Order: sequence, then structure tokens, then C-alpha cells
Amino acid sequence: MRGTFFVSGVEIVLDVLGETWQQGQDISVTGELKPHGENIDLTGWSLKLVLADLRKVKKRDPKAFKLLQELSWSDLKLDSAKEFEHQFIQSIDTSISDGTYTLALLAGPDTDLYSNGLLNLTITPWKPIELILELFENFQRFKVKSLKNKATKLEAKLTPPATRELGAVEGLDLLIEPIENGLGLNFTFNIKKLSYGTAGVEAKKHKIVLKKEFIGKDLFSFGDALNQDTILKAFEEIIEQVKTRSLM
Repeated sequence: MRGTFFVSGVEIVLDVLGETWQQGQDISVTGELKPHGENIDLTGWSLKLVLADLRKVKKRDPKAFKLLQELSWSDLKLDSAKEFEHQFIQSIDTSISDGTYTLALLAGPDTDLYSNGLLNLTITPWKPIELILELFENFQRFKVKSLKNKATKLEAKLTPPATRELGAVEGLDLLIEPIENGLGLNFTFNIKKLSYGTAGVEAKKHKIVLKKEFIGKDLFSFGDALNQDTILKAFEEIIEQVKTRSLM
């Protein structure tokens, strides 16, 4: 990915290795600063990795950007073109690009962020999260409708399969959280059940909350390969509990 920007008499060229990045995958940037004028002072200039709130960016809100990491250019004397390189380190709980938030690179002075060069980055979930959701879709037939950031967690909203056994289930909210040496999953099943009272038959909504942690060998069988047997068994147990409790 490449971006070229002209900011206050400086041409900024950014070359970013890759087009998309998973959570936890480092972002490598090389580039060049080219002066288009004399006596250019780079005090307060930098290349920043930020979390951008896209709703606020549209309104040019100065609070749209949260600084995550920074490469300062303040000490550079820009009397000729200068090359640079830097590696930004991501964690596995960084925010994904979900249409509301995205990681981005800002290049330019601190005094006016909206005069900076802005390059949005596409961040996708950590690979084990993608694979777990894929297993749940393929074997339990719940379909992912959306995947959003929720603090350091990801929230997946899923629709249930159209089966008689899960007929009372209207939806599933699944929170996925990186924990030490593994992942924590919090399942909230939204249930609608018929109840009979003096006013007749009423549909009442309930929630069934179940939690599961996959740690160490429960998550990975070897290397970065998921322990599919253990994970699928856990999913089966969770769905059986939902079937039983939705009938009670």
C-alpha cells in the first residue's frame, strides 16, 4: 500500500508492506520526506499510528484520533530528501476495521492533524478468531451478521439456523476476548418463549448466558493449528444446554 501527500511544503511518501493486517501482525512502513522549499522546520512532525473514529473524522473533530504509537521526525534536518523506515507493533486485542473504527497512519505536524496525510489501514481479526467463527458457522450453522469492536473484545452477532430444536432462539451475541494464553468466549442467546397466563398466551424474552475459555492446548493442538476436536465438542455442549434450557 502506498500513499503520497503534500503537507506544508513537504512531500511525504509512505510505502506500507501489505494491503491488510490481522490483529497482532506488525505494520512495516518505509518512505521518504522530500522538501519543496527552504528552511523547513519539522519540529512537532511525526508519523503516527492512530485509532480513528470515522464518525468524528467526517466532522473533522480533533478528538477523532487516539494515538497508539509514534515515530518522531522533529530531529530531522530536511535540507534534502530523507528516507525512513519503521515498524509498528500490533497486539492481538487491537481494534479491527469495522466501519466505525479503523487503524490509520497520520503523517505531518501535531498542530493540525487534518492537514496531515491520512492513510487508513484494514485490520482483520486475529486468525484463531476467524477460524473459531468459521467452525461455529460450518458445524452449528449460526451465521455471522456483523463483527464489531467492543473495547478490547470483539462482538459477533449471529443468526440461528432455522431448525425446530433452536426455534426459540432469536439470535446470539458472542463476545470474544483474548486472555492469557488463549481466548474467552461469552455466549448470550436471545430466547423468545411462549408463556400461558391469565391474559392468555404471551411471548416473553429471555437470555441464556454461557461462557467458555480455550487456553493452551484447548485452543492450539500444535503450532498455530486450532484444536478442532476440543472446540467442536465444546460448541456441541453449549448448543445442547441452549436446547434444554429454552424448553424449560
